Amino acid sequence: MPPKAKELHTGAKRVNSRAKGCRGELEFAKLLTAEGYHARRGQQYAGGGDSPDIVSDGLAGLVHFEVKLTERALPYPWIEQASRDAKPGEARVVVHRQSRKEWLAMMPVEDFFTLLKRAYPDARRSENAGSQE
Repeated sequence: MPPKAKELHTGAKRVNSRAKGCRGELEFAKLLTAEGYHARRGQQYAGGGDSPDIVSDGLAGLVHFEVKLTERALPYPWIEQASRDAKPGEARVVVHRQSRKEWLAMMPVEDFFTLLKRAYPDARRSENAGSQE
């Protein structure tokens, strides 16, 4: 018995979605590499569904990337996915791009503050240092 039209559409949509995800991961890996952080798609080497979207030896253990190339933004489910997949101590970063738009990076604010503290340890000042008397 041939599949119903709806089944064909759903299957095609899943394949197209997977291909679009692959394109997004490749594009973001190239962007990271251009910025000096050698990166590659995680699944193309490890092959499993639990592989990270992006692997970068220089950022291993520091950042977990979840890559989304889609028109519809769903940041909270994406952050939850990154939280499930990240290793302890890794900053959870979701990078997202819509068609013909720039890449955006989203992360839980506690991860943002952790990265700030690591990058700029001397930038924090005491409570009284900023007061004007």
